[in-house]
Amino acid sequence: MHRIACAVSEHYGIHTNAIYGQTRDADATFARQVAMALCNRFAGYSGVAVARHFDRHHTTVINAVARVAQVAAHNEFQRRELLTLARELFGKGVKL
Repeated sequence: MHRIACAVSEHYGIHTNAIYGQTRDADATFARQVAMALCNRFAGYSGVAVARHFDRHHTTVINAVARVAQVAAHNEFQRRELLTLARELFGKGVKL
């Protein structure tokens, strides 16, 4: 999971500490949500395991997955960016 968090932080130009931290800055929050969603949906970690890793409640992971799916459904640019990131991490066969 740390590898995913590092890749997401690099992709969004945010320090890894911001992803693991408590900041509510919009950019850091979205990057954190993306990292949690990727860990849960594509890496196969349970919501509870992801929540423990990011020091969050498991419902935060559920919300992150839903939020990232919502953004991908309504914003083509963000969808392509998320797909590119997911494919870099998990291979070309990944679909959102």
